[in-house]
Amino acid sequence: MLSLIPDDWSQLSRQREMPEIDVGRMHAYRLTRVREQLRRAGAALGVFVSPVSLRYAVRVFHNVCRHRGTKLVDAPCGSRKRIVCPYHGWTYGLDGALRATPNFSGPGDHAHPSLAAATQDLVEVRSGVWNHVVMVNLSGNAASLREWTARLDRRWAEFDTADMARGGSMAFDIRANWKLVVENFLESYHLPVVHPGLNAYSPLEDHELVVDEVFMGQLSLNYAPRDGGSALPRFAGLSDARAASGEYLLLFPSLMVSITPDHYRATIVTPVSAGRTHQRWEFFFVGPESATERFREAREAVVDRVAAYTREDVGILEKLQAGRHSSGYD
Repeated sequence: MLSLIPDDWSQLSRQREMPEIDVGRMHAYRLTRVREQLRRAGAALGVFVSPVSLRYAVRVFHNVCRHRGTKLVDAPCGSRKRIVCPYHGWTYGLDGALRATPNFSGPGDHAHPSLAAATQDLVEVRSGVWNHVVMVNLSGNAASLREWTARLDRRWAEFDTADMARGGSMAFDIRANWKLVVENFLESYHLPVVHPGLNAYSPLEDHELVVDEVFMGQLSLNYAPRDGGSALPRFAGLSDARAASGEYLLLFPSLMVSITPDHYRATIVTPVSAGRTHQRWEFFFVGPESATERFREAREAVVDRVAAYTREDVGILEKLQAGRHSSGYD
């Protein structure tokens, strides 16, 4: 659940899932939840997302009590109206405000002069939403999210990704370092060997490398899947080139995003340890109509297709990780 935004000085928020990360001068931006899942408050490795006034905004807070630093939330908790510290019972509203400090000054005495208004509220984290993904800037000093994504927004200007319906998800636990996962996503050289089915309709020779300051990846000039996904609603007004192609990009350093004429998907890569990565895929289809029963089989065909290719990748990625322990590879 990590992405990063460059800035003029080097800082990374220390996270237990980020061993030996080396991405240059960066500020930590962390992907916490796909927006459509934010109807429940949830835990996300040091921050939690509050659904307060969700119709208007998403708010994100550090997931620690201001009293002794106890972790507050361990799992999604959609029915909660407040957050209660499991240590001493300090209570916070979903707006992050401190609401109660039971027995803080002794039995039955819940107040104290040090608990001035707003001074012990939960610490809010700078956050924003881009293409259905919530991102947070832990340092607070990075360029704005709009500035960071502007180049990719311009590149994808033909696609109206705002008017989409979530239509599927999948997750994989991979016994490989997150950097191997990302590198594999970026290259098409392995298609003929690892993905012969994919290469049959999107061959290696029809791929072009895309390189930019904040993203890179692959452009497939021939998006022509041979399954029910071809029956899905498509983005309106696409140029001939966009209507026939698919693009698979990495927004540095770890948010994998893909766009085709019939769907968009976001892939959140979570480094768990030096040798293990969690990967979650979320699929979005064009317009409200795509979420109807009429297109259920077509949606499932797209998810199943990507899942099959991902399973092929997982086997290779785990072999890559095993090979890194050999003195015969340098």
